[in-house]
Amino acid sequence: MNEELDENLINFINNIAENVFLVQLVVSVVGLIMTVPHLIVLLHPSMRTSSSNSLMIGIALCDLTVLSGSVYERVQSDWIFAADNPCANNLNYWYQLSILVNDVFREACERASFWIGVFLALTRLLIMKLSGNTEFLSKPKTGCLLVLFILVLSSALTAYYYSIFKLRQWGGQWEPDHECLGFPENYSENLYFRKITDQYTFDAIQNIYFFVNGISGILISLLYPSLGLLLFLEIRKSASYASAALSKRASLERHRTSQMILAMTIFYVIASAPGGASEIVQLFVTITSNSILNTLVAYGSIFISTLFCINATSHGLINFTMSSKYRDAAKMIFCLQKGSGRTSSIHNRRTHSSEHLLHQFLTAHKTLRTRYGKHSIPFFNLRIRCQMHFWKEMNRKLNEKLINFINDIADNVFIIQFVVSSVGLFVTIPHLFILFNSSMRTSSTNSLMIGIAFCDLAVLSSNVYERVQSYWLMPADDPCVNYNSYWYQMSLLVSDILRETCERASFWIGIFLALTRLLIMKLPGNTPVLSKPILGHFLFLLLLSLSSTHTAYLYSGYRITPWGTLWEPEEICTGFPENYTEQIYIRDFIDNQNLFKVTTKYVFINGVSRILVSLLYPFLAIFLIFEIRQSAKFALAALSERAAEERHRTGRMILVMTVFYVIASLPGGASDFVTLFVEIQSYSILETLVGYGSIFISALFCFNATSHGFINFTMSSKYRKTVREEFYCRKGELRGSSVSTPYWYVIVSASIGISNFSSSFGPSNLNRFWQ
Repeated sequence: MNEELDENLINFINNIAENVFLVQLVVSVVGLIMTVPHLIVLLHPSMRTSSSNSLMIGIALCDLTVLSGSVYERVQSDWIFAADNPCANNLNYWYQLSILVNDVFREACERASFWIGVFLALTRLLIMKLSGNTEFLSKPKTGCLLVLFILVLSSALTAYYYSIFKLRQWGGQWEPDHECLGFPENYSENLYFRKITDQYTFDAIQNIYFFVNGISGILISLLYPSLGLLLFLEIRKSASYASAALSKRASLERHRTSQMILAMTIFYVIASAPGGASEIVQLFVTITSNSILNTLVAYGSIFISTLFCINATSHGLINFTMSSKYRDAAKMIFCLQKGSGRTSSIHNRRTHSSEHLLHQFLTAHKTLRTRYGKHSIPFFNLRIRCQMHFWKEMNRKLNEKLINFINDIADNVFIIQFVVSSVGLFVTIPHLFILFNSSMRTSSTNSLMIGIAFCDLAVLSSNVYERVQSYWLMPADDPCVNYNSYWYQMSLLVSDILRETCERASFWIGIFLALTRLLIMKLPGNTPVLSKPILGHFLFLLLLSLSSTHTAYLYSGYRITPWGTLWEPEEICTGFPENYTEQIYIRDFIDNQNLFKVTTKYVFINGVSRILVSLLYPFLAIFLIFEIRQSAKFALAALSERAAEERHRTGRMILVMTVFYVIASLPGGASDFVTLFVEIQSYSILETLVGYGSIFISALFCFNATSHGFINFTMSSKYRKTVREEFYCRKGELRGSSVSTPYWYVIVSASIGISNFSSSFGPSNLNRFWQ
């Protein structure tokens, strides 16, 4: 009984962790992109003024090495020297040597990065505790010496372990497959692998290495919070003194520093504690092959590496958010200064699957698992196929009743989607019309809002088109209509491509809208590039292009092909000549053998995209709300109550949009991962929930799109002023030349959807109604 339970649990863990390598690659690439400019800022002369900054440079260099090593290994093993590539020898000498060197550098720098962080906190604490007697501690040279000292110690420990490995030649020869091109006849290469010199010595050295590594990780997770807490209290005390003796700005800056210390402490503990615990477990617990613990430890090492990459990525964000000196250096490097100088050089959601994509994925998923079983993972051999016949038989009747109950409720989910899409379409058209007004097209943020409105309009139009076609023009139960005609199937394919591309792009444009607003507020007076409308247009085109490329990865494999049979209208149909037939066409994937592989990657990236949106948007929004609140306090003191209230309204608008974005994006990402990692049986409850859930998730996006016009109208005085200019005369009379009915009439009639609303009120009576 326990063995069967273990097999099921191992199987479940494997399903979840199968793409952990891809997660590591994505996080490492993002971290690499963010760490390079972070290091450039730290190397600026204005930053190289103290030991603390020297230590931060050391951390950034170590992070850059680890992230580069992770990206290199994943790119090599997944694409260039993939294990299933018959035309590449992944056991050649230079590749194996590069992997060995990469492991040495990565482990040495990862350990050093953690300890430099501990000494950074310790140095800051000593400088504050020994105020006036810290000339030596404050010198940049001291920080450089500490970085070199820690790197040497970490490298010595790594060399102690890896010195027992040698590259040895394998007995056989590698030969390319007969399908491989570019190789001479009878071509072969030697095979090399990493081998330990002595098994007995290896066991002793490995035990010592694991023990020291484990103690190191646990010490960091204990020391850093202790030092962080003491430093946090000391900075708070210093901030209180600064508030009384210096200025509020100095006090606020020290409070921000304490917040930065607190945030870095949390990230360091999360990144270091699991690694230390894992090393100790491996040292003192006997791990048997094909056990749950073996599976957890195997995948856990990659997960722990991912945690380090997240920690490394956070350093630049934390410094930029909470250090004014860091922001000043960033402005000097990347932004214009007083009208001249250097400008910025950084130009830098699973959507719901259609019913057809869901069917294709589930069919390929089931067929490939049945035919080939589950792929084993090299070196671990952990994949075990398991059948759950007893459980399925026991719950079959209950499942049928529950499925029928869900179907009864969810049958109308298509109608809900259609109604919400129609309302959203009627609201988004005037919303886009207002955003195009010349008074609104004045900044990059408004350009991004236009991009969001364009994407929303495309998605909503696609939903309405598909529902109108399937309900009225091409219903499946109409015997007189060939709903498998070529042009209809082609139009549905194009509709799916546009919908998925624009839905994903809309979410990410929203992220960059929040980021751009935050940067503009963080860099006041020096943001001419960030504020220009052309930047918003560029970001919109960039994000739309990236989203289109991802959509093309899947949909470029589809084609509309003729089916074997012909469609004939039934006898009750009129208007057709005798013996009339039409060709039946279906959407087919060109390479069915790779359908499962392509769909898996597509769905995984979609899921990661959605979940990243649901995590990043609140993160950016929180900082933006704090910044707006602070700006509102300044406006209340220096400007007027009206200006302060306007900024408070902006803060509320950001908060409401954040809630809508999270509600619209998170369920889609979760649904993607369920579809990807859980084996969905035909006619099961989960298949029913996922099938109808994709339409419900689409309805959530439509709600989010519909909300944009309402939120802007309610909380933006500039938007309302533009509405008045577009739809009303300045003295309250209606502009007959452009619009024949008031704007609110359009909104109310579209939102309520009551056909006799116009007959009850009408344009002439509506003015009295609103009065």
